[in-house]
Amino acid sequence: MAQVRRLPSAAPSWATRLSGSPADLARPSRRRNPSASQPLPPEALAVLHELKARHMREWLDTPVPALGGKTPRSAAKNKAGRAGLDVLLRGIELMESQAPPEMRGDIGWLRRELGME
Repeated sequence: MAQVRRLPSAAPSWATRLSGSPADLARPSRRRNPSASQPLPPEALAVLHELKARHMREWLDTPVPALGGKTPRSAAKNKAGRAGLDVLLRGIELMESQAPPEMRGDIGWLRRELGME
């Protein structure tokens, strides 16, 4: 079970922007690129990188519909699975490359972990 951290009552202003109902979080921001005008503080970046890394570690062992219900680890064991997995990894790499540099996650370790360097 995932551990949930509670924000202190005097949470910094950036943390309050990360909370809200699912509908609030799904609603697009009115600003074009909020990160360009207001960079995240180091604490928020650390949390972001931690969450991305955790998500990717869990993703390795999670069945993925695009891989025919196989996990990325099991898909990496054969040629057909590797082809589909390569498409997914390229998509992840593309998304990360479009994020602001300080928010990009390290995706190279995923390829190494799956033997797809």
